[in-house]
Amino acid sequence: MNVYKELRKKLNLNQEELATKVGVTQTSVSRWEKDKSIPDYETLKKLSALFGVSIDYLLGNNEVVPIERPLVPETMTPERAKEIWMATQSTATQMLINLVLQLDDFQKIRVSTFATTLLTEGATS
Repeated sequence: MNVYKELRKKLNLNQEELATKVGVTQTSVSRWEKDKSIPDYETLKKLSALFGVSIDYLLGNNEVVPIERPLVPETMTPERAKEIWMATQSTATQMLINLVLQLDDFQKIRVSTFATTLLTEGATS
């Protein structure tokens, strides 16, 4: 699936809604999704911020991992920023985050210690 279409669908936007958010026409979005054109630099910056991925990723450089968090415009609420960021994560990561959010502080420390031990053992194996 095309990266623009995949990311748009993760945010539950239709082509027209995405077009409005980044200031282009629905036809432009359609052309990107059909690999008939690519966004200009200013639009790539807007898409990068909206989707929470790097411009390299949008241009098809699959070696580049999506950035850790979206570049959030100042007018965006923390809830919407979290929603967008979560939409860019894998299902397994989303499940793990939701489980950790349910833990109390002591449980979070225990999970962190366990994860650190796993990572340390994996690095020395």
